[in-house]
Amino acid sequence: MKQHSVRLILLEKSSVILKRKNNELSWSFPSKLIEASDSSQQTIQKIVIELFGSVSCFPSENLHEECFSLQSGDSVEHFFCLPCIERYDLTRVIQKEFILKWFEIEEILDIDLSSTVYRNFSALVRLVWNGTANDFHMLDQIESRLLDINRLSKKNERVFYTTDKFIGISNQQIFLMKEFVRLRDLPVFRICFHTSDKACIQEMLIIHTRPTVIKPHKQEKESVSYHVVEGHISVEIHDDQGNVFEKYEICNHLSSLAISANNKQIFLRIPANQFRTLQSLSSFAIFFEISIGPFQDSDTVWMKDLSQGIALA
Repeated sequence: MKQHSVRLILLEKSSVILKRKNNELSWSFPSKLIEASDSSQQTIQKIVIELFGSVSCFPSENLHEECFSLQSGDSVEHFFCLPCIERYDLTRVIQKEFILKWFEIEEILDIDLSSTVYRNFSALVRLVWNGTANDFHMLDQIESRLLDINRLSKKNERVFYTTDKFIGISNQQIFLMKEFVRLRDLPVFRICFHTSDKACIQEMLIIHTRPTVIKPHKQEKESVSYHVVEGHISVEIHDDQGNVFEKYEICNHLSSLAISANNKQIFLRIPANQFRTLQSLSSFAIFFEISIGPFQDSDTVWMKDLSQGIALA
């Protein structure tokens, strides 16, 4: 039997209320399990009363329909947006078990977030967008903050580079970057962890925000490797006539597709000098690609006879 819960997104213009338990580090959306005798609406009212003592600051007529839902195993989370009439004074909320705080959208990039928040950051941003130039300004602010936090520079819309010889990136920042790329509506994006194209080792984090096919290509170099962070990709190896003679599927052990596919790899190393087609099979894919440098666009040879997919240097 599936277990259902409500996640409540409490908004006032471009600010959101997040909750943190006193014994935890990460901030999340207020939530509650839906009891068998309750509806989603009744569960929402219980959350608001538990947080604020009444529902007067968040009238039911402001309640939007369910924004989206997420399923993981036997658990289903239902997300609802509830706009506030005015910015509620949270100093009036006295609770020993948890803390409530207003955050501007750009501010939450700097704090520890639960996966429920950072995996759904693009949905949160879209809820506060109003179809004006301010949306683009907010997107630019988000980009600027992500660049600063992760010590990156922007080469173009779909390529960022590290600016530091010592670089680390958290799961939260990887997924925030994926969500940002979704907001930019880019199918493919990469972060280069080498500081220049001249580096002997080219280390890239690649994000596909939708199922994407990269058409057959190769480089006259020794090897290339892939390590999936999350999602499901396939790599087909072609001979020079375009015939597929080997196929690999790579997926991380946490992805839903991998649950019934435990024999699939999460890492693959292949010769770089054979034509290969790379395809993401899941709704999104995040993976590392590591190859021998230095790099220049002319190093990549695209198979001319096959037109499927897209070519991305």
